[in-house]
Amino acid sequence: MKIQPIDNVSFNANVVVKTNDMKTFMRYLKENTDAPKGWYNSTQDLNLINKIFKAFEQHPSKEEITPDVYYINGALYNARGTLTSSKTKLTDTEPARSDSIAPILNIFRRILDPENKQSFNKLLGEEYSNIYDIWWSKNISPIWKDIQKNYRETTFFKGNYDKEFNSDFNNQTGNYWIKLWNKTV
Repeated sequence: MKIQPIDNVSFNANVVVKTNDMKTFMRYLKENTDAPKGWYNSTQDLNLINKIFKAFEQHPSKEEITPDVYYINGALYNARGTLTSSKTKLTDTEPARSDSIAPILNIFRRILDPENKQSFNKLLGEEYSNIYDIWWSKNISPIWKDIQKNYRETTFFKGNYDKEFNSDFNNQTGNYWIKLWNKTV
């Protein structure tokens, strides 16, 4: 009897990269390694996203996480990153441009933020809540500062409003960005 190897089998959580939005995202990172100052540093971002993918693979959940982009018709900064598993679908609340990779970067920063621990556990399964702190410390903590710094788009608002956006994200409401918009107009 000959045993055939099985390719692409994951025994832990994994990120699906075969969606159109993820193909575009990965292609951008691979093709734009010499981006001008002020643009996304594709080489650094590609290395970082690969570390994030590996971190998910270290999580004991068997969930497949599918990143995507949701577009709000007629809105300024109308793109929001989403993450979907068999457990839930989470949509980022921070506004992003539809012509950039920011929605995907933002949603990874949002879900990996320790303030969003409950949302992370909803995505991968509440039964793994007890291992979150250990998993995060081992897999995300070493790269967290880079995620916070690199996975952030400059938009119409100045400053860091992660606490407010995290609150909206955990409640899956999108109210805070409207308050920011009204302040700037």
